Amino acid sequence: EQRLQVVQACMETLYRDRIEPTLGNIQQRLLDFGWSFEEVQCVPFHCAREPGMFEFISPEDDEPCRIFLQTPPCWFDGWVGMDMNEDPYPPTLWEALGDFLSSNASMVFHGGIAGAAAALQQLGLPCLQCLSLGELQDVVGRAIAEHGLLAFSGNDIRPRRVRLEQALHGDAAGDRKAFHAAFRLS
Repeated sequence: EQRLQVVQACMETLYRDRIEPTLGNIQQRLLDFGWSFEEVQCVPFHCAREPGMFEFISPEDDEPCRIFLQTPPCWFDGWVGMDMNEDPYPPTLWEALGDFLSSNASMVFHGGIAGAAAALQQLGLPCLQCLSLGELQDVVGRAIAEHGLLAFSGNDIRPRRVRLEQALHGDAAGDRKAFHAAFRLS
């Protein structure tokens, strides 16, 4: 009973952060909560036995196993993902982030997109303060793929050295092919 309450509380943090509760995300959060590796391996079994509390979605195609709360919190605002075609963030966010990254060109974010998002959250930049962790992950992904402000270096992410105006105003948007070719070369 107590374990299920902790799982539910863990999942609520994912809902607050607007990060889809995949089995991997749930298990990582529980590890962060202090659970052992052995304990987190049992999560799917516990959740599958409580259909009134959890909705267990088996993995299919390229989708991982997901476990949802049967009743989402009333404050839940939906999942965030780069599958949204239009950039939901204002140009002022990209300008401020670009300015920050230009001023901190030697900064390195460890841990991929999730690690970079967590680091940006810790920095407390005014332009990012009202964003959830899931939205910050989306911002980092878009800063890499669409705005050219960040780039992978192994599993680390670093600011890109490009003309700021080009990245921010999507000079790349006028010629996406050239932008993506340049992105791959750097």
